[in-house]
Amino acid sequence: RYISEGLLPKPDKESSVDGALGGRKWSMKKKDLIKSITEIKKKKRAKVNIPTPPHHQTMRGSFPLAFRIALYCGLRNSEVVWLPWDHVDFDNRLLHVKKVVSPFGVIWSPKSKIDQQEEATLERTLSINEQLLEYFYFEKERQESLSIKTFFVFPSGRVKFPVDYGNPLGPNILNKAFKKYLHRAGFPLQDKLTFYSLRHTFCTELLRSPNVNIADVQYRMGHADIRTTQSYLHPRMAESRVEDELLSFASNGDINNLMLDFASDETPQQTR
Repeated sequence: RYISEGLLPKPDKESSVDGALGGRKWSMKKKDLIKSITEIKKKKRAKVNIPTPPHHQTMRGSFPLAFRIALYCGLRNSEVVWLPWDHVDFDNRLLHVKKVVSPFGVIWSPKSKIDQQEEATLERTLSINEQLLEYFYFEKERQESLSIKTFFVFPSGRVKFPVDYGNPLGPNILNKAFKKYLHRAGFPLQDKLTFYSLRHTFCTELLRSPNVNIADVQYRMGHADIRTTQSYLHPRMAESRVEDELLSFASNGDINNLMLDFASDETPQQTR
């Protein structure tokens, strides 16, 4: 079969006796076999991979926005994939994390989907820093130009097939895309580093900020059970815009530099 498919050259016929039945046996010298296999491997390595169009990539090219949402707003995986466009308030720079009713009538809320074994969560409204707002505008225009904009911010469905307009992405696709990003950015792969790590970063950096208290962080993380702090502190509402503090930690340009070439070399992958 390898010979007929052209993977190996046709061997010589030698006049050696083949067992008791006699006749001729096919054979090939070891060095010739090794040479043929080596040439095949060289041809495979030289094969050029054509970049996949943005609308056929993992998450259809929308992962950079998901990265920013997790870093600047601290949303859980399920809160990201279930985010609809009508929960993004462009005029007031606010992001609403609350109950969602999909076009198919499926109901989801932060209270019903808990990530990473957190005991409880709350609906909340978060302020959006200027750079994240700009990227929301960019992503919305990009999706409209490709005709892939849906009810949800992150369109779902298998990447080389039509968009699934009524359903969200599966939360695990964020982890798959994040691991690809880490690999391209030169980070060693670690099981502990997941997309959810961005939520931890959001929380840690806010706690380190001098103008943010623990009640503010509790509110923005959606934690319902910080009993001691709840008895003494009260969170500032979304209008306080404490997320702007994160810009001193990582700007939009910093993320773009880290994302360099991430999208262009993506391979198609199932999203649902």
